[in-house]
Amino acid sequence: MVQNTQATMISTYDLPLVMLSFIIVLIASYTALELAGRVKSTSGQTRVGWLFGGAVAMGTGIWSMHFIAMLAFNLPQPVTYDLLTTLLSLFTVIISSGMALLLVSSSAFSWLKLLSGSVLMGLGIASMHYIGMAGMQVSQAIIQYNPWLVGLSVAIAICASLVALWLAFRFRNETMEALNWYKLASALIMGIAISGMHYTGMAAASFIEVEELTTVVPNQLDNSLLATGIGTANLLILSLTLLSVLFDQRLAAQSAREAVLQESEKHFRMLIREMPVGVLLLTPDLEIILSNQAAIDLLGIKNSRSLELGLVLREDGTPFPPESLPMQQVLATRQPLHHVTIGINCPLSQTLRWLLVNADPQLSAEGTVERIVCTFSNITPAKQAESALRQSEAREREKATQLSLTLQELKKTQAQLVQTEKMFSLGQLVAGVAHEINNPVNFIYGNLAYASEYAHYLLELVRLYQQYYPNSVPEIQEQADTIELDFITEDLPKLLGSMKIGTERIRQIVLSLRNFSRYDEAETKLVDIHQGIDSTLLILGHRLKAMGDEARIEVIKDYGDLPLVECYPGQLNQVFMNILSNGIDALEETKTKEQKRTTEKAQLSYQSDRQFPCIWIRTLRSSEQYPVQRKVDNGQPSLKKCEQETDSILISIADNGSGMTDVIKKQLFDPFFTTKSVGKGTGLGLTISYQIIVEKHGGAIWCESELGVGTEFWIKIPVQPN
Repeated sequence: MVQNTQATMISTYDLPLVMLSFIIVLIASYTALELAGRVKSTSGQTRVGWLFGGAVAMGTGIWSMHFIAMLAFNLPQPVTYDLLTTLLSLFTVIISSGMALLLVSSSAFSWLKLLSGSVLMGLGIASMHYIGMAGMQVSQAIIQYNPWLVGLSVAIAICASLVALWLAFRFRNETMEALNWYKLASALIMGIAISGMHYTGMAAASFIEVEELTTVVPNQLDNSLLATGIGTANLLILSLTLLSVLFDQRLAAQSAREAVLQESEKHFRMLIREMPVGVLLLTPDLEIILSNQAAIDLLGIKNSRSLELGLVLREDGTPFPPESLPMQQVLATRQPLHHVTIGINCPLSQTLRWLLVNADPQLSAEGTVERIVCTFSNITPAKQAESALRQSEAREREKATQLSLTLQELKKTQAQLVQTEKMFSLGQLVAGVAHEINNPVNFIYGNLAYASEYAHYLLELVRLYQQYYPNSVPEIQEQADTIELDFITEDLPKLLGSMKIGTERIRQIVLSLRNFSRYDEAETKLVDIHQGIDSTLLILGHRLKAMGDEARIEVIKDYGDLPLVECYPGQLNQVFMNILSNGIDALEETKTKEQKRTTEKAQLSYQSDRQFPCIWIRTLRSSEQYPVQRKVDNGQPSLKKCEQETDSILISIADNGSGMTDVIKKQLFDPFFTTKSVGKGTGLGLTISYQIIVEKHGGAIWCESELGVGTEFWIKIPVQPN
């Protein structure tokens, strides 16, 4: 009991203990934030354990801050503490902390929970503070409180609890590693708020000196002993609590990661099993870690531990070297390898199966290959379709080639038919013209003999008149002078002779036309080859004559003793016409002044030193020596002296024109090939000639030419067809 009041004691604070109290409340606040998350993330008995441990750690931390701060409070009189009252203040704050942790660990957040929890916790902290103050024993002093400051301290306690609970709600789902600095800042705010509440409460208390001693309660504790014990114990408890939280967080994170990995692996295995492509997970030694059913079916895997593919083929059918397999390349290069096509023999059906392979290495931190992920897609149907498409394309190309050849042959045949029709029409026209000309010419030719005889008689009669009657009447003499009777007497026989020669020439031309026009004859006949050549030359006579500055073309004939040949005369005449026309064309293109060549350079069978345009025509029996085509080297004939032959004749037609190159020579008998300008040739003359000689008569035709020397065509036909 206090007897009377003397004065208020002057109090001071021990700064180191104040700092220690703040450090403890800071650690306690940080621990509380971590505990809120751990309680939230657990369930069952583990949740109860964390709730109890968290309440003890958080409560003792707050209480330790309060009690150490009270120990830092110095008065002139000794201060002791009642043990039971002090323990009661500790239990009060532990219970309040447990209720606060239970509140923040609920799944749903609401402001009502936050306000009610903050009021409950704030009142608990205020109760802890003032119960602890009640356990404080000061000699010769009593404690008086300022109601306003007491109320302010309670309000600060509630506000500090509100801040603490809100921060606990805010960070309960975050790990300590994720937001370390945020939690430190939040713990600092909570520590300042709790410390502010304590020192406001201390400011509300006044210690009044009294004359009589205060009754001392037994079981009092010494201040130094309390400071040492409480500080050490609380730091130990908070440290163990933080270590437990950290360890549990890491253990929980590891468990969560393992669970995620297990779940991921489960989904991965399920995904692999459901994938339509084959999947293999291999070691660097190509041992199978994981495989799905598609891979087993595609690769025919019998041993689930090792990969054995057997003979592996490339797309071109050649074997894959072992070191070139996709898996080996990935091991060697440590780079992914995609879209590699391999062929393997299916062990079940014994058929070739084509697979599209992708291989990706999984590297360790050191860069070595730990595993290889391989996928296999069955592309056998696509390869079969591709092969069928290639075969179809090849068939279509072959058909197109055949069609092109057929079209060319059709064009060739069509052109030949047109040419044949032209020749047939020309033959009919020539035969008709020759017939129409031949009749009057024969009439004239037949009467010219009589006309010559009659003219001779008349002229003889006139001579006799002049002999026996030299002095005729003047009128007769005048008429004789007027008509120049002497000139008529001399010139009329010459005139009739010239007319006879002209009609004979016309008869020869008509006969040649009739001989040449026998193209339409369907059966072979025995004919004189020389007659056909002469008829052709007669028709081409106008082109052989000199015209303008061009020199005339001389034709040199060297006819052998030939038998009658059984052939198609009209068609053979066309061959002569084509070859002779080409020779004349070649000579016309070569100017006389440019024909300075020596025949010593020529390789023709008939040589001459003539420098003006010439055509040589030579015929001989095959029993004589002549160059003939025996074989073909690189498309060109190889010539040599022939053996004795008796069933064929040879015709050589040569010119000393400009000649031709080997390239042109190779294409001479090709359809539509011509070296003439547009409109001067169809390119079918020699083609038709080749068919007439080779196909119609069973003979041969070839050409020898040297550029700058001349050209020679050889025709060989049997005397009698086979």
